Amino acid sequence: NLDDRVVGVTDFCNYPPEAKQKTRLGGFLDPNFEAIASLKPDMVFILPEQQNVRNFLKEMKIPFRIVNNKTVADILGAIKIIGNVCHVRKQAMALVDSLAGRIEKIRKLTQEKNRPKVLVSIGRGTECAAEQICGLPSVVGRRAR
Repeated sequence: NLDDRVVGVTDFCNYPPEAKQKTRLGGFLDPNFEAIASLKPDMVFILPEQQNVRNFLKEMKIPFRIVNNKTVADILGAIKIIGNVCHVRKQAMALVDSLAGRIEKIRKLTQEKNRPKVLVSIGRGTECAAEQICGLPSVVGRRAR
């Protein structure tokens, strides 16, 4: 169990419930560098996109490890990495196995179901989600001819 070893979390961490009691360190776009440094962490886990955090941690000589979270496989891999780095490999593997089992159960239960078409809109700009995700031309903001 890492509960007593986790000294800080993002502003958005709410699971497990104990995470709500940890020091808040900002979010993906607005990390609180002073708060991070003040905790003197032994290790910080960051995402590949967090170049500003990576630069700060290097400058402050705070150890960090990059983990991915873009896919379910990435998340399961990140759990394994965190388990290895924090010397709780057995617990991490048990969690990965449990999650993988739940995912497989859901996959089997839904494999014969009709799958709805879904649009995921990311961002607030004028770009169309289709342009951002699929590289399709944007039609937002264009006048009809």
